[in-house]
Amino acid sequence: MSHLAHVNLPLEGPCSELARALFPPGVVVCRKPADQRLVAELDEEELQLVVRAVDKRRWEFAAGRSAAKCGLEELGRAPTALLASAERDLRWPPGVVGSITHTEGFCGAAVGDGRSGLTAIGFDAERMRSLAPDVAKMVLSAGEEASWPSGVDRGIWAMLTFSAKESVYKCLFPLLRVQIGFEDVSLEFGGPNQGFSARVQPTGHQATVVFGRCATSNDHLFTSCFLRTSRGGLHPPDSVALGG
Repeated sequence: MSHLAHVNLPLEGPCSELARALFPPGVVVCRKPADQRLVAELDEEELQLVVRAVDKRRWEFAAGRSAAKCGLEELGRAPTALLASAERDLRWPPGVVGSITHTEGFCGAAVGDGRSGLTAIGFDAERMRSLAPDVAKMVLSAGEEASWPSGVDRGIWAMLTFSAKESVYKCLFPLLRVQIGFEDVSLEFGGPNQGFSARVQPTGHQATVVFGRCATSNDHLFTSCFLRTSRGGLHPPDSVALGG
């Protein structure tokens, strides 16, 4: 994946290189370790969301919330309890957009200031390894399979595609409030800023095109998706509506 931006990551705290690689100005990325100590920092209402969860899930949840609060502080916002909607997506404070991700070896959050013109963001991290073939069959369309670049491990390519579709879902679901399956997203890689375009059309809904970016570290793949607004609505090149 040498054509993608490579970033160095701190073990904890703000990840400025990753934020610059994946997002426009106005977004910060923070990382926290998934360990027991952060559970004690959860607000009581947050803790109730994972009270019956296994330790691993509870530690990842706490790390994600801690990273999100780190991001709020980096933006000059007071950290606050981050609860979930009835559909289990995170409810961010007014004027803030964000996305949490966790995978083996990385728990983090991207947090953006809505005053910078951002409407929504998606952020995903995956371990740098091959996606299982049976999962890859569910994730990749025929066109995406055919666009597999020479010199890139097929399983890693599938994992990058999986991650990009996860970022698209995280970005759009809070706006559309409809389920978006892997088959509803068609990707084309090679856009500006080492990114991709995604045509998204859930069954029975109008198609939308959004754009995202990709990066790598020594051990992980990262993808993003974000929407910006102008007076006229969604602002190209991040999104443009198509007839559906």
